[in-house]
Amino acid sequence: TPQPSSMGERQLNIANAFFVREMYDLAAPEYEKYLGQYLEPKLRPTALFRLGESYRKLGDRNAARNAYKSLLLNYTEGEFIGPGSYRLAEIYMEDENYSQALALYERAAEKTDDPSVKNAALFYAARACEKVFRRTGAREKYQAVIKAEGKNPYRDAARLALAKLLLDSKRNEEAIAQFEALSQDAEKPELRAEAKVRAGLMKMDIGQKKEAVTDLREALKMPAIGEWQESAQLGLVRVLYESEAYQDVVDTTREMLPGAQEKARAELLMMAGNSHRRLDQFEEAGKIFGQVVEEFPKSEYADEARYSRLISLYNAQDQNLDAAIDEFIGGNPPDEKKAQARLLKAEALFRDQKYAEAAPAYEAIDRESLPEKMRPDALFKLGWSLFEAGQSEPAAATFATFMEKYPRDALASTALARMAIARQRSGDFPGALKDFNQLLEEYPKAKERELALQQMALILGQRKENALMAETFQKLLKEFPETAAAAQANFWIGWSAFEDKAYTEAIEPLSKASEQGQEEFFERAMLRVILANFYLERRDAVAEAVDKFVAEETNAKVPTEVLRWLGERFSEAAEFEPAAKYLTLLTGRESERQTEDWLRLARARFELKDYSAAQEAIAPYLAAAAQPSEQATGLLLRGRIELAEKNYPAAQESINQALERQPEGRLNAEGRMLTGDLAMAQGDTSEAAKIYLSLSVVFDDDKMTPLAMEKAYKAYQQLGDEEASRKTLNSLQTRFPEYSQKNGLLN
Repeated sequence: TPQPSSMGERQLNIANAFFVREMYDLAAPEYEKYLGQYLEPKLRPTALFRLGESYRKLGDRNAARNAYKSLLLNYTEGEFIGPGSYRLAEIYMEDENYSQALALYERAAEKTDDPSVKNAALFYAARACEKVFRRTGAREKYQAVIKAEGKNPYRDAARLALAKLLLDSKRNEEAIAQFEALSQDAEKPELRAEAKVRAGLMKMDIGQKKEAVTDLREALKMPAIGEWQESAQLGLVRVLYESEAYQDVVDTTREMLPGAQEKARAELLMMAGNSHRRLDQFEEAGKIFGQVVEEFPKSEYADEARYSRLISLYNAQDQNLDAAIDEFIGGNPPDEKKAQARLLKAEALFRDQKYAEAAPAYEAIDRESLPEKMRPDALFKLGWSLFEAGQSEPAAATFATFMEKYPRDALASTALARMAIARQRSGDFPGALKDFNQLLEEYPKAKERELALQQMALILGQRKENALMAETFQKLLKEFPETAAAAQANFWIGWSAFEDKAYTEAIEPLSKASEQGQEEFFERAMLRVILANFYLERRDAVAEAVDKFVAEETNAKVPTEVLRWLGERFSEAAEFEPAAKYLTLLTGRESERQTEDWLRLARARFELKDYSAAQEAIAPYLAAAAQPSEQATGLLLRGRIELAEKNYPAAQESINQALERQPEGRLNAEGRMLTGDLAMAQGDTSEAAKIYLSLSVVFDDDKMTPLAMEKAYKAYQQLGDEEASRKTLNSLQTRFPEYSQKNGLLN
């Protein structure tokens, strides 16, 4: 039977009295009694909420849950709906029933006017959103808490949680903005320090290294940094190291190490050691790595430090490296590090170009235990060492293995080229050509293409495949116009054409070879340029080539027949200066000159009016001339020289000797003519006229006879004997009209 309302109020007041005195064990049964006996709608929400609060305080979660649920099931409005929703949400949150908790926190925020409850409800609603992976909802609720005005104890926590959410979503710039706000505005100094460290670490992650350094340095100056000091120290040194500011790393770690926590100390030392190594301060690096091993022998850094110390000794070219490696291996390190240590020993020998020792050192390495990225280089250097040590066949086999395993490695084209050369050295020319062809086909951009083309051409030359050799050298020049082998290529291209008697085609490449390869190819190329032009009978081109050859080559050996041919051709063209030049070169060769060469040289020098030099040339001719005709020829030339020198007695003697040796014939006629010239020179014009006229009567020759008549005519004119002069001229014009016309002797 329902009781009067006054009785219900009295019962509720009893319960409230116990509640306000925090006597929850006495309040709870009184609220239960009220709720069981009285039905006043306005007072029941109060009783239900406080019943739930009493049980909550007493630790009876189930009873509290039932009270809050009863409140929320029976009432939708009122001052206790918000707090009741919040309390029930807390219980569900503890039970990990996050979906129910989320709905209740949202209801609590909606149904309360108390800012503190609303902010708390929104904050924990965001936490519940995170639990059910509703990150967008969580971010929105945290942002709402952050924007709430007035005193808000949840703002800093919301900002921190939001920053973490943004970080998880890779929204780094937004996350950094939240951390930066916290570092300035957070109420707790510890949180400001944490936020400053986090902002710095995040900036490091996104590449804002300069800004990261600034933040982390500022954080380390904050007194409240506490547990974040280690993170800030390591972060600062890491970002300096990643920025390659190695000297800053060294200086910063030197400052930090005395106060660094033990956990961070080993890593700081490792970064300091690696920075010294990067600065080429290998001795200092080795000492620091040794310090890591000594101070932290069981740490995760100890093995790395032991190996890094070996690298420092290697870089320092320390003589103790071998012993240190043996000691390291004796410590039974992991197979990978053992292999790397042996690799260092081999690398040191390779660096010092001790290839004969390096080869077995590389062979001793268990390459399968090396990190995969190191294996190609180790195998390649084994091949290289064998190659340089003169072990061509093992080198070729090693490079073949390399090509089989690593055909796309950056060293593949070099390995293929070396394999080809190794086979070339061992006489396996077909194998070498196959390798070079593979290189050209499969590695179109390889720098070794130049070498491949050059060596292929040389192999083809050795095999007497001259046309293919020339074609390959031409391809080399086309693809690599600046090649260092240009002289060689041009020479053999020209040589091949020369051997095929294609002299015109041979000249240009041989000329280029002579210019490009002064030391090696000049002489051979220029000789062929000379001969090619000689066979083509290009007189001036031959002369130009000979001049260049003689000027550049101290002991130039121009072919004898070329010099004689030049002397003859220039003499025939009355170009006596070049004729004398080449004949002088020719007569300087004692075993190759001929008697006639001296005569040609004397004539050229005579025509150049170099009488002294002409005498020097005619003397050996006369000494060597055996036949009377040869002797007469030389004597007549000597007589002309002596006449030109106005040594008349000597000239007469030479003429007399010539006439004695040739009492008749053309040479005798030339001697008589010269006798007349001698009389003219001495002023005995009358005698000269008689000699010329008698010669024209007794000797009939198309050239000499009209010349004698002309000289007689001019002598009579000089004497003033008009009748004899006219008579001689008429006879000349009658007998030799063409000569008279040519020399302007016709009236």
